[in-house]
Amino acid sequence: MIIKTPIAVSRKTIIDDVDRIFRHWTNGSKHLISHYLSPIEFRQKASFTGTDHELIDWVKNFPHKVGAIYVVSDHDIVYDMNVMRPELNFYRLSVTS
Repeated sequence: MIIKTPIAVSRKTIIDDVDRIFRHWTNGSKHLISHYLSPIEFRQKASFTGTDHELIDWVKNFPHKVGAIYVVSDHDIVYDMNVMRPELNFYRLSVTS
């Protein structure tokens, strides 16, 4: 399932915002995956960083049946991910100024 409202984080407080997001309860494990051109703070905290194609492959090969995947990418790849793995919860993170 795609959580429709993107979760916005401020560029000024990215680390605190991501930590706050990860404190929320979810079914299964939580993973942050980020595009390789994302802000460095995301890449440092990410379970995986790569191109959009590599992010999609990571989700395709994700070994668990439940989980929350937080996706940082300028492209709407969460829709492709959701088609492949509708049993997972996807959250699109966007960066605000």
